[in-house]
Amino acid sequence: MKSVSIGTLSRSVNRAAAFSSARSYSSAKEWLSGGGFGAISDLKAEYTHGDSRFDFYMERDGERYLTEVKGCTLATDLERGIGLFPDAPTERGVKHLNELATAAMKGYHCTIAFVIQMNGIHMVFPNNDTHPEFGKALIHAANAGVQVVYYGCHVEADSIKINGKYEANLSLT
Repeated sequence: MKSVSIGTLSRSVNRAAAFSSARSYSSAKEWLSGGGFGAISDLKAEYTHGDSRFDFYMERDGERYLTEVKGCTLATDLERGIGLFPDAPTERGVKHLNELATAAMKGYHCTIAFVIQMNGIHMVFPNNDTHPEFGKALIHAANAGVQVVYYGCHVEADSIKINGKYEANLSLT
């Protein structure tokens, strides 16, 4: 299958803007702050836990949550709505997944959230051709109790807004 990056899509298919990981982060923060996760009592950005800094720490009903946000900007099958992550090797991403797995085993509720920065994509699979270690770490993290979710977005030239949540099905990878 041929992969298409958001940069190519923005020029030739739907003129969507290419958004950086900072845009994924800010979209997720806006969604969380606006009650997308329900009532939270504490939201801290860029939270250090173990040897990693995670995008978000939050508390709800006395429970502790860690969330790492990754921006998906690579599509492999537009007709079926499939994206891939990462679009380049990411040792930091592997480290985050391993740290989330460790935290989950210590009682934290941990999530890896893929913010899909393309219209029409609703599934994300590990890009094993680009970085097989990430795929292995994702499976390990999920088996350790890390929740894997995808957030679909409505993307326009000057904006991106989370508009749906999809649970991962890693048995398809």
